Amino acid sequence: MAEVVELLGWGGQRYVEKTFGWDRKTIRKGQQERDAGEPALDGRCRSGRKKAEEHCPRLLDDIVDILDTTGQTDPTFRSTRIYTPITAREVRRRLLE
Repeated sequence: MAEVVELLGWGGQRYVEKTFGWDRKTIRKGQQERDAGEPALDGRCRSGRKKAEEHCPRLLDDIVDILDTTGQTDPTFRSTRIYTPITAREVRRRLLE
């Protein structure tokens, strides 16, 4: 985006905003990234919900423990993957126990 606007010169931002529907803030951010040579850091990495693993550090280990006891070979023997005949609801129930 930044390169296209640069080729268009003065008024290029408004032109591509009207023609292509590009947001001028995004174009400016692209120009800053191009000039700096590295991606611009914004606050997106700090926003949103934390992963469940951060709240319950042993969660993945507990899920693996539950699934290891129910795992079996694929019934069709077409692949080497392990088949687990257990639903997500059942895994949740066992975790809560």
